[in-house]
Amino acid sequence: MNDRLLNFRKISSYLPEKIRVNKDRAYTVQEVQNMLTKCDERMRVVILLLVSTGVRIGSVVDLKLKHLTKMDLDKSSYLYQIIIYENTSSEYYCFTTPECAVAIDSYLEYRKRYNEKLDPESPLIREQFNRKDSLLIRHPKPLRYHNLAYIISDILVKAGIQTIEHVTESKLNGRIRKDVMRAHGFRKLTETSFIRSKVNAEAREMLMGHSIGLGDAYYRPDVGEILDEYLKAVDLLTINDENRLKRKVEILEVKKERIDQLEQTLIECKERLGI
Repeated sequence: MNDRLLNFRKISSYLPEKIRVNKDRAYTVQEVQNMLTKCDERMRVVILLLVSTGVRIGSVVDLKLKHLTKMDLDKSSYLYQIIIYENTSSEYYCFTTPECAVAIDSYLEYRKRYNEKLDPESPLIREQFNRKDSLLIRHPKPLRYHNLAYIISDILVKAGIQTIEHVTESKLNGRIRKDVMRAHGFRKLTETSFIRSKVNAEAREMLMGHSIGLGDAYYRPDVGEILDEYLKAVDLLTINDENRLKRKVEILEVKKERIDQLEQTLIECKERLGI
């Protein structure tokens, strides 16, 4: 009640111009590929999830299996729709790439092989467990945020993307900023891929969990519409070159099948007309 309000607009006019001491960029696909070579099965899912969905790192530890819905694209390809921040004012949904979906299934199968009973309330990313401890296996705990952040930092160092900065006489305290933000660098890569793929602006912001202004109250697109927009960026969001080529082959096979159907229809029409 007794606060004194300061005019920060006038105060800021006396401050010197900010000097950028480091660059601010997204991770490159090559850097993400290097990270994946240093990951176990669990962290492979985390990295691909961050890249393909653009979710904030804090939301990953809250995800449960009930938040995932499998969606078939064609006979051999599928992805997951994921609900983020369920039952909050910030709730939204996004999609994984087929590459990420396969990694998720592989990780869940790994857990089931050690007799973990998966149910809708099971965490998507659990804490690491002793494979000989059946009690710990049956009672999974979600991975904690600080542990996840530490593991990602360790992977970045192992992949040669970042280096460990030691305290010196000239640098006694504070954090040393890097050219790429540890977690937000994935989010920047996702957003950049959406823009390069010409994803609709409203769909892009919704997939990233951003506000679209007045549209938040009135715009209610069908899930299929948003998925169609997301699929435009799938190739850029696919990290493994083999998976990217595999997807292109699948798309070409679908197109060939449609062309064959059109040719067959044309032949039937000509026979009916006696041409």
